[in-house]
Amino acid sequence: MVHAAYRLDLAEAAWLNELAAAFRPAFDVGFGVAAFCFDARDPRRFRWSEPALVGTRDDVASGLTSTLHAVPPEVVTRTFLRGSALISASQALGLGKRFEKHPLAVAFAHPFGIHDVVALNVKEPSGNGMVLMSAQPRVRSVPRREAATWSMCAAHVGAALRLRRTLAEERPVDDAVLDEQGRCLHAEGDAQARSARDALRRAVLAAEEGRRASRKLAPEDALEAWHALVLGRWSLVEQFESDGHRYIVARRNAPDLSDPRGLLLRERQVAGYAALGHSVRLISYELGLAESTVAKYLKSAMNKLGASTRAELAARVRMGVSEPSGSETSRPS
Repeated sequence: MVHAAYRLDLAEAAWLNELAAAFRPAFDVGFGVAAFCFDARDPRRFRWSEPALVGTRDDVASGLTSTLHAVPPEVVTRTFLRGSALISASQALGLGKRFEKHPLAVAFAHPFGIHDVVALNVKEPSGNGMVLMSAQPRVRSVPRREAATWSMCAAHVGAALRLRRTLAEERPVDDAVLDEQGRCLHAEGDAQARSARDALRRAVLAAEEGRRASRKLAPEDALEAWHALVLGRWSLVEQFESDGHRYIVARRNAPDLSDPRGLLLRERQVAGYAALGHSVRLISYELGLAESTVAKYLKSAMNKLGASTRAELAARVRMGVSEPSGSETSRPS
């Protein structure tokens, strides 16, 4: 899944197909997988891309489109607009087995033998995101440990989404190029600092070790080694040259969230992810910072914003989407 996320050479439709194909072995039980990007930067509108469908029957595909158009704002808020996580629809709505009687399930799912949906929801603090979903024949609850593993995958998908937006705007920035042994062959800007080069070298070596061990270790153990960012600044992306050599490019990819209230960059980053409900541990993984560093910036941001709880922080940061009234859902034109 993580390697598929960083296929930056693919157009969006092909990229979504790659992610759906990677998600399918773990969750497809006969209904296939759907994948789509969404834009929720405007809390009054939830906009999504054309879904990519892998292994999905024509009737189920048609039903998915109808369901997306019929989803009411409160369901959008409690499912697609929550923080990154692997979760079932019944869990997201807090219904458990009562989900069987939910009007959406009765009208749009039961006719196809569908009784729940498992989805990996990737949401960036900016409001952009993507969803991978697979229908299920019975109500299902995702175990916490499984959700934690997939949250690490979601961190990389989120980083890849930012990179794809950068490429689309034709402003890619490669700060460093390293070989597979972590040797820095080229560096620019902040990456020239000794501490940065050391951090990038360690990150490359850890990612390469995780790659080699991925077939032997449990998925969560292999993922632990490859953080989504290095020092909150760079994503590591593979690059192959015509001579067959493989290099690792450190591409600037910091989630720089605008905030007029005087928060430092790191405070904005940490507060933005915390507002999505992410734990200190997950934010540490997403930014490639020590947990103690994340905790320090979180405390500082909460103090500056006058927030004593996570709920108050989320309300002040306003990076997530608040409970909409009279919101609408639509596909991008």
